[in-house]
Amino acid sequence: MKVEENWKDVVGYEGLYKISDLGNVMSLRGRKPKLLKPSISSNGYKGLVLCNDKQKHFTIHKLVAMAYLGHEGDGQRRVIIDHINNIKTDNRLVNLQILSARKNLLKNRSGTSLYPGVSWCNTLNKWKANIYYNGSNIFLGSFEIEIDAAVVYYKALESISNYTGNRKQFLESLGLTVKRNTAPTQ
Repeated sequence: MKVEENWKDVVGYEGLYKISDLGNVMSLRGRKPKLLKPSISSNGYKGLVLCNDKQKHFTIHKLVAMAYLGHEGDGQRRVIIDHINNIKTDNRLVNLQILSARKNLLKNRSGTSLYPGVSWCNTLNKWKANIYYNGSNIFLGSFEIEIDAAVVYYKALESISNYTGNRKQFLESLGLTVKRNTAPTQ
């Protein structure tokens, strides 16, 4: 069974290039349309150079996300185009999703802790909490108990980014209960 390939104009290059939902790029320059062959960069992503008034390099997954997912980027890499199956060269629309940078980091974690922002420190022989904020990795402290480190991380996240996640569900997942206007208890 042949999969139908849908095409849209490349954002910013309308009438010059098209991108398909399968991750193929076609040039409309010249007498007849031509499929372009992307190269693979040193970091493993497919990309190519598009020309308008000047040349600009694009990754294929970014072109697909711009055309089909409305991705505009925020200029600060807080929003990421994620390959769902973790194969960097699989640029099909069905394999791409927009995530916050934080969610992308947590997506396939295989660290020492069950909780974001928490890891085991062999030199201290304790759990440590860190948060990445405004380009800096901030050490939040070291803890005997993993859950204590997770709670500190969550409080830091809440205070620095106006975190709107459900605090009660998060703390309950840690085995803590929350009473109105009180600190979490075990």
